[in-house]
Amino acid sequence: MNFKASVALDNDAVFLNFDEFGELAEVNGKPAVVIIDEDELEKRNLAKTSVASDVEGLSLSEVLFYISARHFDHRPQTFKRMDFNGKRYMIDAVYEQMGILTIMLSRYTG
Repeated sequence: MNFKASVALDNDAVFLNFDEFGELAEVNGKPAVVIIDEDELEKRNLAKTSVASDVEGLSLSEVLFYISARHFDHRPQTFKRMDFNGKRYMIDAVYEQMGILTIMLSRYTG
């Protein structure tokens, strides 16, 4: 077994383990184990200004989560739509590190 295969097994067995860190979510209509990271989302938002704060009647809802890259046939692309737990979001950012995707989503509600 090579290093990449070993890391992929560790991702599922440790980092995205439902019994340890992960939680079940629905991503584009398919169940997936994800880790939602509200603390990291808060850190990233400290440095930026929300457009919704300037638009009366709109509120911004955001989600940042980690998911196995193997969940997708193709890597998600920024500015495309993604369904997360029954709600439609815009993909703001996608980063990959060692087979784990960090995905940041946003949606405006009125």
